[in-house]
Amino acid sequence: MTNILTAIGSIGTFSMAFIYLFSYLHQRRQMRVELYPVLYFEQLIIELKENGELKFYNSNNYNPVLDKYIILANDGGGGASKIHLTISNQENTLQKINISKLSGNSKYIVPLNKNMVKIIEACIIQNKDIRLNVNFQYNTLIKDKKTKETFEIMITEFPNAEDLLLYEVKVKFDE
Repeated sequence: MTNILTAIGSIGTFSMAFIYLFSYLHQRRQMRVELYPVLYFEQLIIELKENGELKFYNSNNYNPVLDKYIILANDGGGGASKIHLTISNQENTLQKINISKLSGNSKYIVPLNKNMVKIIEACIIQNKDIRLNVNFQYNTLIKDKKTKETFEIMITEFPNAEDLLLYEVKVKFDE
């Protein structure tokens, strides 16, 4: 009888140790996921005024003096360092930006250079489609190797009730 109780106790101890190990591994995985950065651009609306001038509106207008910019945000729990951002069209590289560090839940204002603004302006005025390639390369706190992300953005008409000429910068998804 004592042997049976000892065997049941040993099986119970073994199963509790197994459950504890599984719980620990699951918690460790969750903590690791929270340390990855999540980089993205905030929404950008472009208005074509009657005089042909472009007015840029970000979802959060931070700087009333500087209006031709995009906001790079990191909503992840971890920081990204040594960020290399390249924006190009089919012909050439339009803009390169190097950012030393972008910590979690923070934002960075990326001013658009004159070349970028001219190309966007020309495409909107001539009513042409514009497609730009965006390439991110950055290091994370978790991995030493560079993480690379590439996606295509396009500028499309933004429907509105006021009959304004508005355009939105969107990420193109493969269908």
